[in-house]
Amino acid sequence: MEKENIYMSWCEKFSCPGGDCGLTCCTQDWSILLKDEEIEEYEKLDNPIRDDVIDAIDYDKKRFKCENGLCKLLDENQYCRLVINCGVESLCFTCSSYPWSFNNYDDICECYTSITCPIVAEYLFDSKPITFIEGKTDDPATGVDVSVDEKLLLNLMDVKKGLIDMIQYRPGYYVYGKLFLLLKVFDRVHKLWDEKTFNDETVDEIFNNYLNLDVIDQVFKQCDSIKDSFDVRKEQIYDYFCLLMDIKVDIFYDIAFKHRPYVKDYLDKWRHDKDAFMQALKRYLSKSKERYPHFVENMMVYSVFADWSVEKDLSFGKDTAARIVELFLFQIGMMAAFEEKGYIDRKESSVVIATLDRRIMNNLRSVALLFNHYEEKYKTDPLFFVMTLIA
Repeated sequence: MEKENIYMSWCEKFSCPGGDCGLTCCTQDWSILLKDEEIEEYEKLDNPIRDDVIDAIDYDKKRFKCENGLCKLLDENQYCRLVINCGVESLCFTCSSYPWSFNNYDDICECYTSITCPIVAEYLFDSKPITFIEGKTDDPATGVDVSVDEKLLLNLMDVKKGLIDMIQYRPGYYVYGKLFLLLKVFDRVHKLWDEKTFNDETVDEIFNNYLNLDVIDQVFKQCDSIKDSFDVRKEQIYDYFCLLMDIKVDIFYDIAFKHRPYVKDYLDKWRHDKDAFMQALKRYLSKSKERYPHFVENMMVYSVFADWSVEKDLSFGKDTAARIVELFLFQIGMMAAFEEKGYIDRKESSVVIATLDRRIMNNLRSVALLFNHYEEKYKTDPLFFVMTLIA
């Protein structure tokens, strides 16, 4: 069946650096699963490395084994011995498909590259907006096919496209207004969905209320007051930072930065010195926005395009709050890097983003815990709360 393909331009850019990667994906954190037919092919392998490959297979769990946290087939420089000896065509589907992911809906296939890979995460810092490429193909798409009502799918895609256009409208400006509208539209879509009234008419209402250019400009201007109230917001930012330190959620404090001990040192220092935290934040923000003015916008566009599904229930925008927490933690981590090194390194930044995305997207309960703690303590509107975190 001919499919309509929609994919991020990042897919065309991507090239795996192998052992030169700053955060390998060949790790026990993710299972490198094998299909029966792949195991059979490895058993027939006509290459001196065959015995090593067979020894690396866990037949009970149908995956490659790991040693010291890494796949057994990595050499001492973290290059894949299977690729070196047999070429990339010898990789299993799990390895060859990463970091690509697919949403298949009948005759539509959307493809994106995941920012859990630091090479992809680095694209977030591009100065040009994210673009999308469309085309038809007869090739069978990978991933899981989901049968979904055509009207529902088209309505959701209309809303998604409208949001992406809004985010990329006036690039580099009005981040708070864009975030506000993004959250408002997600909230409205879910209310309509729950009321079973999400249809052509209500989609038109969403566009009329939130996504026409006159409304967008008005909201942008109103949200400038939030942007300009840093002296007020910084109190909440610091309170939230302290909350993170107080409840010590592993994925934020220990695991995400365990390979960067200097980050922990700064976290400990800032926890007991509010003025030092505020000064560090101002120094970092002035430099980061100057060097990477489209980073937050690119993160929002990526989230809108990648994080949605209608397989079992509508999850359109469900991970947005987690992404905002991720952005906040990224800012804290890179503040420490900036204080330590005196500059903001794009490659280092991409590793931090990829590390956080791997941890946070697999631990959404921890994000919910943080929100519950904050709302219980401060009784703050969640909408204003998440906007506060984008410093």
